[in-house]
Amino acid sequence: MPDGIRFDVSDVLREAADLKAARIRAMPLLKATLSKASLNIKNTINDDLGKSRDGGFRKIRVSYDITTTPTGLQSEIGPRKGGSNDLANIAFFGTARGGGTHPFYEWMDPEAERLEQYATQAAWKAVMG
Repeated sequence: MPDGIRFDVSDVLREAADLKAARIRAMPLLKATLSKASLNIKNTINDDLGKSRDGGFRKIRVSYDITTTPTGLQSEIGPRKGGSNDLANIAFFGTARGGGTHPFYEWMDPEAERLEQYATQAAWKAVMG
C-alpha cells in the first residue's frame, strides 16, 4: 500500500528561479525605457507651456521622478513646487471661470504606444537573453 503521492517539482522550481533572474535582468532595461518615456512627456509639456500666451504659465516647469515599488516601476510626472509652478492646476485644468488651455494627460497618449513597444522588447531581451 502506497504511503502517499509524490510529485517532482524540480522543473517548476528551476523555472521560477529563471523567471526571478529575468526580472532582475529586466529592471535596468525597463527603468531606462520608462525614464526615456517620462523625459519625452516632460519635455513636450514644458514645450507647450513655453508657447503659452500667459507669462505665468510660460514659467511653469514640469519634472519627473522614477521610483521602484514592490511590484515594479512607477513614474510621477508633474509640476515642480512653488513660485509660478503653483499656477499649473489653472493652466491644465482651469477654474470655475474657465481656463485649462494646456493639455496634460493628453501628452501621455502618443508616448504610451512607444513605451509599451520598448518595454516589451526589454522584457523579452531579459527573458530570452
